Amino acid sequence: MFASSGSVTAILRQVWGLNGILGLKGEKNRDDHRHHAVDAVAIGLTSEAVIKHMADTSKRNQPLGADKPYRPFKGLQQPWSNFVDSIRPRMDAMHVSHRPENKLSGPLHEEPLYGKPYRVGGKSFVNVRKPLTALTKNDTEAIVDAKVREAVNNKLTELGGDVKKLNAISPDSMDQLPWLAARDGRRIPIKRVRIRKPMSPVTLGKATRERQVQPGSNHHVEIFSIAETPGKPERWVAAVVSLLEASERQRMKLPVVNHRHPDGDDYQFMFSLMNGDVVEMDDPRINGRNLFVVRGISEDAINFVRHNEARRKEDLSKTSDRSGDFVRARNVERLREWNCRKVTVDPVGRVHYLNEGGGCSAFGAAAH
Repeated sequence: MFASSGSVTAILRQVWGLNGILGLKGEKNRDDHRHHAVDAVAIGLTSEAVIKHMADTSKRNQPLGADKPYRPFKGLQQPWSNFVDSIRPRMDAMHVSHRPENKLSGPLHEEPLYGKPYRVGGKSFVNVRKPLTALTKNDTEAIVDAKVREAVNNKLTELGGDVKKLNAISPDSMDQLPWLAARDGRRIPIKRVRIRKPMSPVTLGKATRERQVQPGSNHHVEIFSIAETPGKPERWVAAVVSLLEASERQRMKLPVVNHRHPDGDDYQFMFSLMNGDVVEMDDPRINGRNLFVVRGISEDAINFVRHNEARRKEDLSKTSDRSGDFVRARNVERLREWNCRKVTVDPVGRVHYLNEGGGCSAFGAAAH
C-alpha cells in the first residue's frame, strides 16, 4: 500500500498540466466537481518511482544564483506522450453523480404566526406588524390603516423620499417620528405599522390551538401533463409540495409523492423533482443534450445548474434564465420545450432514464 501526500498531488497536477483540463489558467478549478477526478488521475499515477524521480529532478534544478528562478520540478516527464490530450476527452465525457435531498428534515414552517388571511381583488393577504426601522419603499404603500399610511408617507416626503432616513429615526425620538393626532390634541407617535402582505398561510391545529403559518422550504415538485385535445396542445403543469405537506403525508402513511393530480384523471403524472435530482434536457451552450441538477424549487421557478457545477447558487450568473451555468425554468412548460427527462447517474457515471410515470423506479437503459 502506497499513500501520497496532498502536496505531491498538487505538484504533479501542476507539472503534468492536469490543472489546465478544467480551464482555470493552470490553477485547480474547485468550481467544477470534476476536479476530484483530476486529483484521482494524479494520485493513481503516483508511485515510489515517481517520488524518486521528483526528488532527483529537484536536486538537478538547484538554483545557480540568487538572481536565477528556482523551478525544482522543471523537466519532470509526463507519464506518457500526449498525456493531457488523452485525459481531456475522458473528463469532457464524465457525468457527475448526485444524491437527491429526499430527507424529511428541517423547519416545517417559518417562525412567525399569522392571523387569518383575507382576500382583496382575488388575492390572499395577511397583516404583519413591522417597525419603521425595517420598512421598505413598497411597505409604505401597503400600510393597512389609511391615516397611518398618510402620516408615514408625509414624513417620507419630508425626508426627501429617502426610506433609509425614515429607518434611521430612533423610536425614542418622539419629535421626529410620524404621528397621529388624538381627540384631545395629543400627538401619538408611530413606531410600528401593520403591513398587508400577500400570503396564503396554512392552518395548523384546531379550535383554540389553531394558528396560521407560512410553510418553510419546498420538498419537491410533481409534474403532470395534460393530453392534447381539439384546439389545445399538450401542456405540463406543476404542483409544488412543501416540506410541511410532505411530512404530513408521511405522518398519515400516504405516498410522499402523489401520482394523482387533485383535479382528476385528465392529468398524467410525468415525474417529480427535488433538490439533487438530475435531468437531461436541451442545452443551447453545446447545441445538444446535457445533464442538469435541481438546485432550488419555488412557486415561481425551478432552478438548475449543470451537473459539474460546484459553485453556490448565489455565486452564479443570473442575468438570464439560461446564461452561464445557471438555468431557471420560470414555467414548467419550459421543461417540456427543453425536452426534459429525469435521469439518475450511478456512482461510476453511467446515466439511466427513470420512468416514474410508469411506476418504475429501477434503472432503465443507459442513455450514454
